[in-house]
Amino acid sequence: MNKIEEYKVFRPVSETPTGYTKLRCNLIFDTKLYGTRKARLVADGSKSPQFIDSYSSVIAPEHIRLSMVAAQINDLAMDTIDLGNAYLHAFTKEKAHTILSDGYGDLSGKILIIEKALYGMRTSGARFYEDLSETLLLLGFHPSKADPDLWMRKLDGCYEY
Repeated sequence: MNKIEEYKVFRPVSETPTGYTKLRCNLIFDTKLYGTRKARLVADGSKSPQFIDSYSSVIAPEHIRLSMVAAQINDLAMDTIDLGNAYLHAFTKEKAHTILSDGYGDLSGKILIIEKALYGMRTSGARFYEDLSETLLLLGFHPSKADPDLWMRKLDGCYEY
């Protein structure tokens, strides 16, 4: 919940906003592959209206494997990252609000406009992809012709993918 507040996911309002869909939110607990524990606040997006721009593509696993093989063959360095709280970086376009039940600290019982892309909302993947794409473009990357989800840039005579 500290991250929810840090990323300013909600904006409290005094009354239920007109034209906003009410979504129920729940904390989902998970144990990751290496034993780390994770809690996510997930919205019940099945209640929100359908959106045309909710599609978010994913890089083909074959392209990831081929890049790893190419790096290994050419003795190139590889780095990977796990972008923590990924969706919370992006703003949502959905008009949605929630009222959190007891147990959510200062946010309990308040009417909250959902400002950021929570897991479970229909367009969160698309909003995160847009946000990530803007950042990659600012860093000089562009989508490759082979796969629009494999980004690359030329730097110091070499390509970074």
